[in-house]
Amino acid sequence: MMNNNRLILITALLFGTASACAEPVTVVQQKSALVAPAAGPTTAVQWRQLLQQEKAKIIKLVGEAKAETAKQCRLLALGQKACGGPESYLAYSISETDEKLLKQHAFMYKQLQQQMQAQSGLLSNCAVVPEARLEWSGGRCRLSGANSF
Repeated sequence: MMNNNRLILITALLFGTASACAEPVTVVQQKSALVAPAAGPTTAVQWRQLLQQEKAKIIKLVGEAKAETAKQCRLLALGQKACGGPESYLAYSISETDEKLLKQHAFMYKQLQQQMQAQSGLLSNCAVVPEARLEWSGGRCRLSGANSF
């Protein structure tokens, strides 16, 4: 089962198809290329570590989200709750962030969460996380809602 899931993930990443994403994701060969784990996690601790590592990459890509205008601010839906919908939102600036790479990592994070949920049978509270609002203040893109991390 895990090998089949890994094959699906690798295929999706290579061909940039993501039926759950609003926009197609194209994987490009870069220094920090996205690679599915060689041996899939088998315990809850291993899944948490893998998800934390991917989330840390996303946070690092976003940086301080500095922007000169509000037009440079964007909202990223992050993760996937077991019942569907994002787990949280993240504000970022297109002037500081490689948007394509950020979306690739966000897609990988979502896919890993979905695999973990399928493997473990994890359920969620199914509460809808309302979309956060973007604001530009102090030269930075920020979320004005409580649905961020």
